[in-house]
Formats: sequence, structure tokens, C-alpha cells
Amino acid sequence: QRRRPCRAKTAQAMADARPPRLLVVIPSRLQRAGGGTYLVERAIRSIMAQKSSIAVEVEIAVGVDPDAEVPERLSAPFIHVVKSASASQAGALNRAAALFNHDFIAFLEDDDEWRPPFLGVAFPALEQAPFVSSTQLEIHPNGEVVCINDFPTPSGWIMRRAVWEAIGGFDETYRFHLDNEWLGR
Repeated sequence: QRRRPCRAKTAQAMADARPPRLLVVIPSRLQRAGGGTYLVERAIRSIMAQKSSIAVEVEIAVGVDPDAEVPERLSAPFIHVVKSASASQAGALNRAAALFNHDFIAFLEDDDEWRPPFLGVAFPALEQAPFVSSTQLEIHPNGEVVCINDFPTPSGWIMRRAVWEAIGGFDETYRFHLDNEWLGR
């Protein structure tokens, strides 16, 4: 009996078979949240608590100041601590985003958290648009909703890598409103 030749998968076919890769960039000054924890640890826990019907491979890049002393407990195979060249939020974001080549990039400030369905809503929306932004829900520590901020903050942004590449990084000369300048481009 004659055998059919084995067809090797092309690189594109193998790439199509893997789940999308998401890099979540968290700028952090490694501030304490209370109880001995860091704000960034809360943000990381909220990323790990995501619920989505779409399988996503998530890695986290925590951008810190160049002289930051990073606690060992922030090390994990999927967490990368990246020291920026300057002590600025824009510098931390840019450096972390530049070092990795994932399919998608999202931002989450260390004092913010994603509600569990965030990625479950964002990824289907990314099938329709290359950039997705959500509103920001402010919740009091007792769990009560304070307000909904109906404007795009980086903590609600997720985009295809191509969008980031086309627009470029944040302008590091901006100390405030760097997100508004980026969106304006």
C-alpha cells in the first residue's frame, strides 16, 4: 500500500493554530497598597482572574524606574520586570512594549484592576476593530460603585500590535496626559 507524503505545517499554519499572545504592560513605582502588598500585585491578580471563552496566552511586563528595587515575589515565568531608561510612566510603558513582540498589547496601571470579564468582552471586539477601549468603573474599597468615567484611559486599552507600531510609543516629554497625546496621533 502506498503512503501519502507527510505535509509539514507551514509557519503560518502553526502560528494560526496557537492562541493569540497578549502582552499586558503595567507601569509601576512599586508603591505599597497596605498589608505588605504592592499595588502592582493587585493589578496582576486581576489579570490572572480574567474569564474569557477565547484562549489567550498572557504575559505581563512591569515597567519600573531604572533604580527600582524589585521584590523577588514579583518573579514568575509570565511576569517580566523591565527597567526603563528614565523615571517616567511613558518611559516605563515604551521600554516594556518595545522588548516584546506579542499579537496584542494592553495597558493596566498598577493602581487599577480589570473586572473578570474584561478580556472576554475585549477580544471579540478586536475581531471588529484593531483598538478597543473601555470606560473606567470606580469602585470604593467596600465594593460600592462610585462612578463610571466615560473616557478612554490606558487601563482600558487593548490593541493589535500593528496599531502600536503604526502610532509609535508614548511621547516621553509629557508628564501628564500622555494618553491624550497618543490618541491624538
